[in-house]
Amino acid sequence: VTHKRLDELHPADVADILEQLDPQQRANVFQHLDDAQATEAISEMDDEYQADFIEDLDDARAAGLLGSMDPDDAADIVRDLSYEAETLLRLMGVEDATEIRRLLGYKDGTAGGMMTTQFVAVKADNTVGETIEVLRELPEDHPTVHYVYVLDEYDEFEGVLSLRTLVLTDDARPVRDVMFDDVISATP
Repeated sequence: VTHKRLDELHPADVADILEQLDPQQRANVFQHLDDAQATEAISEMDDEYQADFIEDLDDARAAGLLGSMDPDDAADIVRDLSYEAETLLRLMGVEDATEIRRLLGYKDGTAGGMMTTQFVAVKADNTVGETIEVLRELPEDHPTVHYVYVLDEYDEFEGVLSLRTLVLTDDARPVRDVMFDDVISATP
């Protein structure tokens, strides 16, 4: 695959290609990916390859890529590293490292170990239109949103909205009227 064509491939396809290469070839191909492509490709790799791949990178690039990933994905990789991950956490931004450390505090296989800290939440008295505006204002690198969580006046979880519900509902309706509130929740 030419490097020009590599730019046109979906990250999952790039990940498949990288997984099939030996470490030297992998490193050569990886040099031609920008940070956004590299982050997406690593996120799409099978779990067994992610930590090995990060370990093959120099610390600064590894820390940068982990810092730009969704915190839950980065925490999963850091948890699987065979060497001391503290070096990488020190090299990344304080905010990113704090989120990853927080997720690492939960055991693997628990709700806390699987959750993400990047989600969208609105108050129950927000309108559908206001909620859509919140989604439009998200930064471009925010993880894909499938659900919006609804909170009461005390910031307690009250319900959930799908994007489909938001798109099909009149903008003036309060989210409280259209949210799904028969949900099962768990502690981390």
